[in-house]
Amino acid sequence: MKKHPFTLTELLVVISIIAILAGLMLPALNRSRISALATACSSNLKQVGASFTLFANDNEDKLPPADFGGTIGTIGTQLTTEDGLLQTTGNTRPWYGELARKKYLDKAPFADARKTDRTVVNCPVLSGNNPGAFNAYGVPKGTAAYGTLVGSGIYYRIRTEMDSSFALAADSAYKGDVKKECYVLGEEEESSSDYTAALRHNFRGNFLMADGRVEGMDKSKAEATFKYKNSSSDKQRYEYTEEE
Repeated sequence: MKKHPFTLTELLVVISIIAILAGLMLPALNRSRISALATACSSNLKQVGASFTLFANDNEDKLPPADFGGTIGTIGTQLTTEDGLLQTTGNTRPWYGELARKKYLDKAPFADARKTDRTVVNCPVLSGNNPGAFNAYGVPKGTAAYGTLVGSGIYYRIRTEMDSSFALAADSAYKGDVKKECYVLGEEEESSSDYTAALRHNFRGNFLMADGRVEGMDKSKAEATFKYKNSSSDKQRYEYTEEE
């Protein structure tokens, strides 16, 4: 049988069909990717929660403060090493650095100041996160009402004083830029904070709850969940930055 080559018209029809199928499939693939990253983020926070539980068990129900030095570092601050762990040139040691130093977290990922791999303390949505450059899940600053002062507005939060209106840690960001993650989550009843919860998983954020579970929430659910008790509904415990 004599074979006939494709005509130009037939070739264009085939290419058009492939393009249409690709256009139909890409949104579904993108949604799957977003879902997978959110699941990986949730898994990270569960591991962080396990380390928090171990720390609290050994420290009279005190949870790790956002910063063990009691000073919040500024993004972009030059980093140095101490005991092989990253910290700022001042007295700052973010929560994950101290937990790693005390072996509640694996110390290896934090042993090299040049290392840029993401770790269990980093949301997988963000790329190129240096674990010592403040790109970590945010831990609430706490208040005197349910904690003891570490320094400069940072508190040890007492586990037994907390309920479902508190988060232990969460996706976090500097206000107005959800891609600039920070290791602190603001908690101020009367004044606004630069440290917000980041809703970076298609307008949803992952929160490590006081009971140890991780829950993904959109802004409306988070605002209904995390608010000060015995106060009006506009007294939110945290602020939020959204991203699709």
